[in-house]
Amino acid sequence: MSPRSPSQYQKMREETARLIENQQGNIVYEAIFQHDDVLIMLDILVKNDDGWHAFEVKSSLSISETYLQDAALQYYVITGSGLPLQSFTLIYVNEEYVLEGELDIHRLFTMKDVSKEVDAMLSITKKQIEEAKATLQLQSSPPIPIGTHCYHPYPCDFIGHCWKHVTDDSVLHMQSLTLETRFNLYYKGIERVSQINDLDDFETETQLEIQSFVQGGMVSDEQKRFKLIDELQEKMSKPVYFKLLTKEAALPVIPFTKPYSFPPVALSYGDNRHSVLLLFEETEQDIHRFFNIVSKLIDEFSLLITDDLTDLYKLLNGFPKAEFTDQFIAQKFIGIRQFIEETSMFHPQLTQDADISIIAGILGVKSRKLTHPLYILKDIENDTISQGQAKVSSKMGAYLYHIQAAFDLLVRQPTLFG
Repeated sequence: MSPRSPSQYQKMREETARLIENQQGNIVYEAIFQHDDVLIMLDILVKNDDGWHAFEVKSSLSISETYLQDAALQYYVITGSGLPLQSFTLIYVNEEYVLEGELDIHRLFTMKDVSKEVDAMLSITKKQIEEAKATLQLQSSPPIPIGTHCYHPYPCDFIGHCWKHVTDDSVLHMQSLTLETRFNLYYKGIERVSQINDLDDFETETQLEIQSFVQGGMVSDEQKRFKLIDELQEKMSKPVYFKLLTKEAALPVIPFTKPYSFPPVALSYGDNRHSVLLLFEETEQDIHRFFNIVSKLIDEFSLLITDDLTDLYKLLNGFPKAEFTDQFIAQKFIGIRQFIEETSMFHPQLTQDADISIIAGILGVKSRKLTHPLYILKDIENDTISQGQAKVSSKMGAYLYHIQAAFDLLVRQPTLFG
């Protein structure tokens, strides 16, 4: 029953009402209801002997407050339209499920009856609808100051509009403080980092970040940095640089993997002079091939260096039978992002989402154009001929260049700053 465009919503709403009234079938998919000027679409509506039951399917691994609010809105509209519900159930993915043999849908999903919760939220839901409709009647956007709500429950689409007055050196951009603490300072009139006077009120990491803003350069915890450098230099007899690309797989298709695993797609390793590109398919055979290759690299090289170990940790988490523990990874691998975090390194441009080209640029590396991993993944999907692989190899090589150059400056030239 899914409408192809918003123009068909009313038609599908009428079709839902007709199916319910004429009792044509006991299951309605994507049933549409309208009440109090609000239109909703429900994933599954089922009629049993005791009446109608609503089911909403979520692709997440847990039930958040946002999902409960969404369910409460659906419950409000459906019951308000005249259809009593015997239950309202949220269906979500079981994070503990491991694929063994054929996909077991009943074990893959978890069901939770939230009827009591959504019924208790009826009055607040009605009030929020009234407030939303009143907002729509305003001649201009409501005069609401920026705050933590800009990021709750998700980053707002209007941040670019409402935050235009926020300067680059604003306390709101600080990484070492919680969002609540940043806004507490902001509301007190401390809008710029340079306006913070009493450093003793803050932890060491925040003091370092304040210093980086004031100086406009890179600052770190020197004791932590030189300690980590000493540890790494002992492992630098034969290093290798690598870049790993994974993709999120919502449904497990490889035996002994979990939902939302991150199977490998591409691995490039080497240095500025020579590199190897390996591509992997989402098969059990290629997973074994990947881990065999990683094992050989661990045996051959003294240290494996990349831009960020997050993708590797995500990959290992999705494969319970992987032999590499987090502790083992920490001994043989290093990510530049992890180096920065472990040494409390700060720079005004060093945000949490800064990629390796930005990090390298901050360190003084002459940057090369980097292709976003999502576009490289598309190249891999679309190009299977050797010419396509050459293009992918070149783009992965650009990452290796930045990784090696940045790491050399951080470790081999420890007096670069500070």
